Amino acid sequence: MAPPPAPPKKRSPIGWIIAIIVVVLALIVGGVVYIMRGSLSPSPTESTTPPASQTAEPPSTTAKPAPGTWASIPLVGLDDTSEISYSSVDGIAFITTTTSSKTCDITAVDLVKATSVWTISSYCDYLYASPDGLVAVQSNQNGDRVQVIDIATGAVTAKATLSTNEMVLSVGGGIIYSQTQMNDPTNSTGCARDMTLGPCLWKKPGNWAFDMDESVGVFGDYSWINTSKGVLDLRTGVRTKFGFGTNQCLGPTPDHILCEDSNGTANTYQQVDTTTGKRIGPVITPQVLVSFSADSSVYVMLLDVTDGKSHIAGYSWDTGQKVFDTTLDGQFDDGYGPLTTWQAGTSFWAYFTDPSGADGFAAFSLTSGALLWHDPSADPVGFTTVDGQSRVYVQNVNQLTGLDTTTVQPTLTTFVPDGLDAQVTGNHVVALDKTNGTLQVLNT
Repeated sequence: MAPPPAPPKKRSPIGWIIAIIVVVLALIVGGVVYIMRGSLSPSPTESTTPPASQTAEPPSTTAKPAPGTWASIPLVGLDDTSEISYSSVDGIAFITTTTSSKTCDITAVDLVKATSVWTISSYCDYLYASPDGLVAVQSNQNGDRVQVIDIATGAVTAKATLSTNEMVLSVGGGIIYSQTQMNDPTNSTGCARDMTLGPCLWKKPGNWAFDMDESVGVFGDYSWINTSKGVLDLRTGVRTKFGFGTNQCLGPTPDHILCEDSNGTANTYQQVDTTTGKRIGPVITPQVLVSFSADSSVYVMLLDVTDGKSHIAGYSWDTGQKVFDTTLDGQFDDGYGPLTTWQAGTSFWAYFTDPSGADGFAAFSLTSGALLWHDPSADPVGFTTVDGQSRVYVQNVNQLTGLDTTTVQPTLTTFVPDGLDAQVTGNHVVALDKTNGTLQVLNT
């Protein structure tokens, strides 16, 4: 399960102007599950004959979901500032409580054993929780202040103050990537360090749009990085064979990569072999890339939207060839920009408006593209993967439901009390109850 991107850093008005320029010029496809930006108007597709509509009615619900129960974990020191920080560490959640303008208390909670493990005073402007360590960052124009905290013990294993205007932008795969923007964002310098926060493993020109649009940054499960001088190996800084001459590349695993080019009028995408640099499969000219995942052999493109119909196609990571080509009656939300999607099992999930105008969360088949499930009353909460079985969780007022991502059938349902905000962290559904000082964890 791929983690969502870290929250964007606060930027100056100039930064936002540059961000707008980036969107207009780069038109990059952007992932939490990772997502790319496409052209701002419908683009011609590679199909010569539009396919017939293959919209399917949502399947009838035959499964009876099991009742879900909650485990209550008492915590000390919770107040109105306490928040759950997203964690990609399986079974571990981190709770932050502000103690001053510069520090907070961070509490690690073992979600499996249902107990708090440790509490430490540290920074919490940005927390990057990875299996290699919790990286706590305090933003500072004179250079981010950084601490690396051992997940098991809460001990600070490394700390540093970065150089002027140097900020942490990515943590994963044992690498902390930072970048110095300076006064000219087109002249940035990138630095990759290991978790000891020692000298840069490599230092090269960075990516001037990185801190404004994380889709242009690190990809391939923290294997590669897009820079203004091409695609580099994140650990060595060596230029790759496959990224030469492209605008940028993106993908969920080291060997499942798409690279973006331009044909002069629109952005095009093609799969690449990361070992040889050779292209795989057809050149695709979509409106936007919808969805891909490390857990699936298919990636999905929204080819175009016409007269309230959405033309989508799925492509195989193994061959680059089409798996399905479908036209749906209805329209994805933000059809002319990045889509918020999840992909797991044999389905992908997104906001979708049906022909009646009902807007809601929906599931689609990764084998046919057909609409499988649509609920205008359901709000997505998150998804989890346990022992290879994935669930998407949705909430309707106080009712939380987990749906299997292969069968798209409800497997669990439970009640969420008023005032509690259910979310997914540490691969579990949790809710912070500040009134009685507990973290509620859904038993699965």
